[in-house]
Amino acid sequence: MLALGAPNALAATKQMLTSQRPPNMGEAFAQMLELSAKHFAGEEGQEGMRAFAEKRKPAWVPDVLK
Repeated sequence: MLALGAPNALAATKQMLTSQRPPNMGEAFAQMLELSAKHFAGEEGQEGMRAFAEKRKPAWVPDVLK
């Protein structure tokens, strides 16, 4: 299922999960909130939400082609 997700959001999530943990839970949640907001507001997130609303698979476009 993860392979079907937005490629850039997945890459950012992997990077966050493998980086050094913030010193406390508050900072960890703030980091996750910032990451989520950035990707939901971006092109990839908008395409994902449109695809969900239209009951279709998302058409992810890699950054390298933009």
